[in-house]
Amino acid sequence: MALSYELEMAADLDSQQALQIVANTCLLQWQGEQLIGNGIQVRAFKESEEDNQELTKQAFGFSPTLIVNFRIKSGQHSEQAERIMIRATAALLQATSKDAVLLFNYENIVLQRIHNQLIINQDLWDAWKADELKKIGMPHTIAVLSSPLL
Repeated sequence: MALSYELEMAADLDSQQALQIVANTCLLQWQGEQLIGNGIQVRAFKESEEDNQELTKQAFGFSPTLIVNFRIKSGQHSEQAERIMIRATAALLQATSKDAVLLFNYENIVLQRIHNQLIINQDLWDAWKADELKKIGMPHTIAVLSSPLL
């Protein structure tokens, strides 16, 4: 079984640039058009479907131009894979100052950055993930975030 996370971003990056940032930050290996590592697979693509852009705009107030998908396999490497996802997400957020939301299963908010305010959903966040962000130096608040997508 695998867990799916999706980082939707309003970004000036294209999918290759995003994946290169992730590859450089997390030392993942290229496999065709995606990156792989212990227990994780990362893909990126430009969001071009108007329905998806409109849904995110209604829910979060921005239209995503880039989607980065993290697929985490359950098992012995899942915590390491989640750490990679957090480092990758932080690197991508640092690469652009625009709005973004990280979703679990396409509807549950893990974190969001709207108008330069990074908020982490305390209901979907383990303490070690916050420590991971502290190491990276990203100021944030932790609060309950109800998903407008549910």
